Amino acid sequence: MRSEWIADRIPNTHRILATCIHIPPGGTLIDRGPAMDSLMRQYSAHVMEVTAAYVTTAASWISELAEYQKSLDLEGIFDPMVLLSGNERQAARNKVDCVAMELEKHKQLYQSFMVNYNRDLLACASALPEAEKAAIKEPMVEKLQDHMSEQAYFYQLRERWITAVRGLIAIFDTHGACIRFDGEQFLFEDNDELDHFIGLLTEIDEVAATEAVLMEARALRMKERAGVLGIHIC
Repeated sequence: MRSEWIADRIPNTHRILATCIHIPPGGTLIDRGPAMDSLMRQYSAHVMEVTAAYVTTAASWISELAEYQKSLDLEGIFDPMVLLSGNERQAARNKVDCVAMELEKHKQLYQSFMVNYNRDLLACASALPEAEKAAIKEPMVEKLQDHMSEQAYFYQLRERWITAVRGLIAIFDTHGACIRFDGEQFLFEDNDELDHFIGLLTEIDEVAATEAVLMEARALRMKERAGVLGIHIC
C-alpha cells in the first residue's frame, strides 16, 4: 500500500506556531477634529502612548517566539528518516512537547496582556465625564471579547496540530516495522493504517492552511496599526 510523500506537502509548521499576539483596533482613538476639547486631546494622546508601548511589547514577543520556534527545527519532525527511527521519533516527540508547553505559556501571557492593555486604555479615560467613559467602555469591552474569541480559535488550531503530529509519530511507534520508505513514498502493509496516516497529514495541512490565511490578515492589521503609531514591524 502506498501513500505519496511529496516534499511540498510537508506542513509549514512555523506558520501554525507563529505568535498570535494581536493589538486590538484603535476603536477608541477618535479624532474629533478642531473642535476637540482639551480633555479629549489629552485622552487621545494617552491612548496613543499606551498603545505604542503595547505594540512594541507585542513585536518583541513575536521576534523572541520566532527565534525559539526556529531553534526547534519543527520541519525536521516530518523527515521520513526521523519517523522511521525510534530514537529520532523520541526527539521529535520532545519537540512537540516543547510546542505544547510554549502554547500554555502563551495562553497565560496573552490573557494577561489583553487584560492589562484594556485596563490601561480605560485608565486613559479617567478624567473624562461619565457619559464619555460609558461611550468608550462599551465598545472596548465588546472588542476585548471578540479578540479573546479569535485567539481561542487560534489556540484550538494549534492544539489540533499538536494532536495530529503526535498521532503521526504514534503510527510509526506501533507499526514502524510494517512501514517502509522507498525514497519517494511510504509503503504500508495495512490499509487502515494508510488511511489513518493520510487523514493525519490532511489534518496537519488543513490546519496550517487555515492559520496561514488568518495570520496574514492579522499581521497586516497589526502593521497598519503600528504604522499609525510610527512603529516599524518587520
